[in-house]
Amino acid sequence: MKNLFVALLLGGLTFPVWAASPVAEVQNAPAREAYFFTASWCPSCKPMRPVAEALAKAHPEAFSLIWVDMSTPATQAKAKADLIARKRAHIWEEYWRRTGRVVITNSEGKVLSTFSDEAKPEVWRSHLGLP
Repeated sequence: MKNLFVALLLGGLTFPVWAASPVAEVQNAPAREAYFFTASWCPSCKPMRPVAEALAKAHPEAFSLIWVDMSTPATQAKAKADLIARKRAHIWEEYWRRTGRVVITNSEGKVLSTFSDEAKPEVWRSHLGLP
């Protein structure tokens, strides 16, 4: 049976919620997380958004796309709190100063790669380990 993926949007971040047993959830959760530091006013983020959304929709088993909304001080505060709650404070501390950046981690939060201002699908695929 295929797992159902539901995205829960909370404070500018998307959290993957898997409809499966706890054991299956750990085994079937995506191996990578893509933290997209974005903002409504960011010119380089606009062409990146549809690429990110299309790849996340096409490969939900491969990675979770987490939006880190930097649009306003209020959304920044929510994003920071959400990253801390996810035990990803180190990502916030290192990368919060710039929009248009994507941080790829493994499921434990270890940073595997980063890239910025890139809307080419092949660049996203390369960093995410997708075909």
